[in-house]
Amino acid sequence: LTKSNAALGLIFDREILNHERTEIIFGSDFPLDQTDLQVCLDIQRVKLCMAEGITVVLVHCESLYESLYDLLNQHYSSYGGQMYVRLAFGTHSRLCPIH
Repeated sequence: LTKSNAALGLIFDREILNHERTEIIFGSDFPLDQTDLQVCLDIQRVKLCMAEGITVVLVHCESLYESLYDLLNQHYSSYGGQMYVRLAFGTHSRLCPIH
C-alpha cells in the first residue's frame, strides 16, 4: 500500500518483486475512477490475482480498502485445506480462494 508510486522503482530495482508476477493497481481522485463499476473491476482484479498467487501493489486506492478489509488484515478462513478471505462491496460479500 502506498499513496505514491515513488517506492515502485525501489521495489523492482532491488528485485523485491518480479514484474511478471506483480499486478499494480493505481487509484486516483478523479470521480470516474471512484465509481461503483471501477471499484468492482478493481476488486475483480485483486480476486483473480489472489487465486493465481500474483502479488498486488495498491497505489492510492483508498476506494478499495473497505472492500479489502479482511484481506488487508489477514482474516483468513480455511475449509478443506484451501484458504479463503472475504471480499465485500456494499452490503454484499463473498469468500474468495487465496493461492
